[in-house]
Amino acid sequence: MRDEVDKIVIITVGCKVNQAESEELALRLAEEGYRVTRDMEGAALCVVNTCAVTSEGEHKSRKAVSKAMRAGVPVIATGCSVRTDPGSLQAARGLQLVPNTDKDRLASIIAERGLKTGPGDMGNDVLRTRAVIKVQDGCDRGCAYCIVPRARGRSRSLPRDQIEAAVDRAVRRGAAELVLTGVNLGDYGRESGSSLSRLIHEMTARPDIGRVRLSSLEIDHVRGELLEEVACNPKVCKHLHLPLQSGDDRILEAMRRPYAAQEVMEVVSRLRQAVPEIAVTVDIMVGFPGEGEAEFSNTLRVIEELQPAKMHVFQYSPRPGTKAAGLAVQVDAAEKKERARRSRNLGLLLQQRFVKAQVGTRTEVAILEARYGEGAVGLTGNYVRVLLEPCKQELTAGLANVYIKGTRGCLALGDMDN
Repeated sequence: MRDEVDKIVIITVGCKVNQAESEELALRLAEEGYRVTRDMEGAALCVVNTCAVTSEGEHKSRKAVSKAMRAGVPVIATGCSVRTDPGSLQAARGLQLVPNTDKDRLASIIAERGLKTGPGDMGNDVLRTRAVIKVQDGCDRGCAYCIVPRARGRSRSLPRDQIEAAVDRAVRRGAAELVLTGVNLGDYGRESGSSLSRLIHEMTARPDIGRVRLSSLEIDHVRGELLEEVACNPKVCKHLHLPLQSGDDRILEAMRRPYAAQEVMEVVSRLRQAVPEIAVTVDIMVGFPGEGEAEFSNTLRVIEELQPAKMHVFQYSPRPGTKAAGLAVQVDAAEKKERARRSRNLGLLLQQRFVKAQVGTRTEVAILEARYGEGAVGLTGNYVRVLLEPCKQELTAGLANVYIKGTRGCLALGDMDN
């Protein structure tokens, strides 16, 4: 019976919001009797959830669509590239474009194709111990480099019943860690008088939820009740990701970011006072128009002061329709590449330093992968990947207590803490 069910492949490019949408679609399709997989061979349909935030994201999106089409698999392309630049996805037989505004209807759109269903199936390669749950969409901020408001629309919170349904589906599949995400996550609840902190508090009161992690948060949202929830709620992972972007105040102003570098350092200082074990991870953008060596050096200096646990570095790429795309002083591509290299080297050094600081601690990890007799990989609440080897007992997806005994590069080495 399983072999008679049509296979659907879901490919995700880009951010955690896209990832959350794809996981939710996979869960819904599996429950409706489809076989969801990442194996293209013999697939009846491929859904590509595209990205338009960077040139690289657009390139990967086009490549994923083309690969499926070359394999003779019909494709539904959805996501931000479909909204911002549908012409980049060349019209072809077997290609259907579904804009972000209709993304919630994807399961119904797929059902209209009349594919064969059965008991349904979704392997662990689609959803493991962690599930990403979208609670907010869109953004009202007008950052000079960002195409997202055009691609996603204005800031809005998802209905609570829709969030609860997504959580229920994830928990039924065995997810022990829920990652709450949104385009501007801290905006959740703004329209209704609710708040992200209230959502977290009520969600973690459920006994079937192991722990909750927050994805990227804007600097000005890390305060008050939300900071208290992160500090005091034992089910909230001690990890926050902050989109710093630059450590130079002139560049931050040109980016139309609503803070100065000193404010970021003050927020991180308050975080560490409240939660000493917290991992603060950051984004930085190199090569924004007008960024010279002095401005870039200021960013490196701020990073060294912040001592982030991990750093995501990406090169600025002009997005048509954004204010920054029209700025005259663009940075040479070779220089952007070199600054990215220097930034990543610094980030790697700081990440290794943070991982080494975990040695000698006992902590809880979410088991991501496990092979009996070989090894397992887990993720701590403060975002450190832990290698458990050899795996001396049968492990399944879920949470486990470990002792951190050493490091190997950016990996921690751990033993099961029985």
